[in-house]
Amino acid sequence: MAQGWVEKRIYTMKELYNNRGSAGNPVSEFLLKGDYKWKDLGSAKSGAMFLDEDGNHLFKQTGSRDGLAVDDYLLLYDDDTPWGESSAAKVRIAQGWKVEMIISTDDNDYWTDNTNGLTTWTGRPALANRQDYVRVMMEGGDWVSVDIDSEFSKIANLTIMQGGQEMSISSPDNVDDEVRMIARRVWHYEELQDEVQGPIFQDEEGNQTGDLDNDGVQDQDDPDPYDPDIKEEGDVDDDPQDQDTVYTPPPTDDPIVCGDGEFYNEETGMCEIIIVEEDEEPSVMRALTIAVVIGIIGYLAFVVVRQVNLPGGEE
Repeated sequence: MAQGWVEKRIYTMKELYNNRGSAGNPVSEFLLKGDYKWKDLGSAKSGAMFLDEDGNHLFKQTGSRDGLAVDDYLLLYDDDTPWGESSAAKVRIAQGWKVEMIISTDDNDYWTDNTNGLTTWTGRPALANRQDYVRVMMEGGDWVSVDIDSEFSKIANLTIMQGGQEMSISSPDNVDDEVRMIARRVWHYEELQDEVQGPIFQDEEGNQTGDLDNDGVQDQDDPDPYDPDIKEEGDVDDDPQDQDTVYTPPPTDDPIVCGDGEFYNEETGMCEIIIVEEDEEPSVMRALTIAVVIGIIGYLAFVVVRQVNLPGGEE
């Protein structure tokens, strides 16, 4: 059974938060503290918050993103007033899921200075508040946490875990500026449909050549050359999409012509040699034939002897 990452639909950050920890949700933990807001990518201003190195929009400006019109990304506020409160967030990915997340801040070069081994860039052309970006590819158990002004317990100033490795430096600075987080792509690890399609090639002698399904069994010896799960007679394809079906060769309109002394076996689908076996015991007809021949020979012998014994039979 083949397994691998299958890309799924897009999730908004608010959806990930509301369904955190539930079955079928890519996020197992999502903490939010302080003053934050869910934002829409549909407006030009919000869309300009996510740019590539050349200043192009990372997401289409069509009023929605694959049908998602609101609450696309999370905005964490930085409030430095004596009576205000900044915000913090921690997002942990559930087992069996993978999420590509883009995080931006108004603090230029923040990600370059406080992370190692991650893809970072600055959106251009320069805006009034030019954004600094980092791309994080998190799998089950990985997480990212940001506490803008170190105001909350259980949420670190900055921690980024990717592939089980900490990608943030040991003593990161406070962001001390607004932060935006968005889930760009999502995958789920699951069983894959692994059957293949294509022609079965034959050489000049009619032998099937190659290994179409790449299961290590040559096509001419493979009961199902299209499915790597079936290598021998009796193997069953356990892909859920196939409902445990066993491969049946497609019918053909071309007549199968066997050579001299051969016949077509419908069970095996092959031409086989006709073997004539001799009976161990003589048949009744053979016995009768032998008896008749013996009788004729005996009669002729009797006639010859009688002729010799008659008078005048010798000189």
